[in-house]
Amino acid sequence: MLTASKEALHLLERYDRASTAALTRVVEELSDADRAALHEALPALDRLVTALETGDGTRPDSISP
Repeated sequence: MLTASKEALHLLERYDRASTAALTRVVEELSDADRAALHEALPALDRLVTALETGDGTRPDSISP
């Protein structure tokens, strides 16, 4: 069994906070049209994240050259 150290968990938490703040700041600077396009893309992005988390599409035989 592999477990993360307290320091590793702390670093991950700091990274999550910093990356969320950076993403929020950049999205707020986008045009209304770009923010609307991102909003429309959220379902597809959610499916992408789910596929990455579950390993779908990551088998060597499913990757196109």
